[in-house]
Amino acid sequence: MHSTPRNFDIFPPGAVAMLMTPFRQDWSVDLNGMARTAELAIEQGASGLAVHGLASEGYKLLDRERREIVERIAQVNSTPLLLAGVDHEALICSVELAKAAAGAGATAIMAMPPKSSGGNRAHLVEYFGTLEAESSLPVVIQDAPRASGIAMAPDTLVALTAALSKPNAIKVEDPIPPLKMADLLQRLPDDGRTVLYGGAGGRRFLGELDAGAIGTMVGPAYIDVFGAVQDLHATDRTAATALFEHLLPLLTAVDGNEWYALLQKQLFLRAGLIEQAGLRPPAVVPEARYLDELVALFVRTAARHDRMGAALRPLLNLGDASR
Repeated sequence: MHSTPRNFDIFPPGAVAMLMTPFRQDWSVDLNGMARTAELAIEQGASGLAVHGLASEGYKLLDRERREIVERIAQVNSTPLLLAGVDHEALICSVELAKAAAGAGATAIMAMPPKSSGGNRAHLVEYFGTLEAESSLPVVIQDAPRASGIAMAPDTLVALTAALSKPNAIKVEDPIPPLKMADLLQRLPDDGRTVLYGGAGGRRFLGELDAGAIGTMVGPAYIDVFGAVQDLHATDRTAATALFEHLLPLLTAVDGNEWYALLQKQLFLRAGLIEQAGLRPPAVVPEARYLDELVALFVRTAARHDRMGAALRPLLNLGDASR
């Protein structure tokens, strides 16, 4: 385990809110609604904010929309971190996205390895190193092989972080994140320059904390309960386990970016924070009863813990989903 202080002023410990992108009825971006969800995340204890991730539908946004989102969220952000995804298959395009994010107020950028790299280590060193150099921002390497199609071994990730000049982070969304995190922390230099976050909806968060993660990136709707798990983990592992196991049915029910985003948006819609809850077409359009069942599962899960959607629940208009 690393013994030196990590760069918490850049990458804060705790739960970072990966914001969903809400849309208006005409499918334009609902900037004000998104800002309201960011404010909710901060009220519920988010240690940072992030935009343009997979569940954020970042891949469905125009470059102009990406910039406008960062600008709007920067206006309401009071945390140390505003992280912007800059994924693209071409380095020159990722660089332009990174520069735009920096100019709009992002404090760090995140990218997956492009499929076009073929996983070649030299190509990846150039890709992430150029993003850092051209944007002058710290980089989060998103290790999500199911989404990116590129599997990066621990020694490759260590080489990528070594090639970066600034403090950096890895968001580990490997099939078994805790094992990979433990391996990484054995290989990384003990200088605190690289920190690890979990993701994937928080489904492996307890094991990730055991392995040495400093936090996770999850949606804003009930982000506070992940802070509760992390707080308990530091003082009472048994209590942390009990709380986390209570969350697992809900976390498992929304496995996958689409279902995860749909539940988050349904909760925001029923709280009056956004105009409509759909995913930008073409997209999954489930029957209303399925969404009602997910909302009801959230309500039942949250009823047993005060620190789960504490600022969201008083706003909810549940209708039939309260059963």
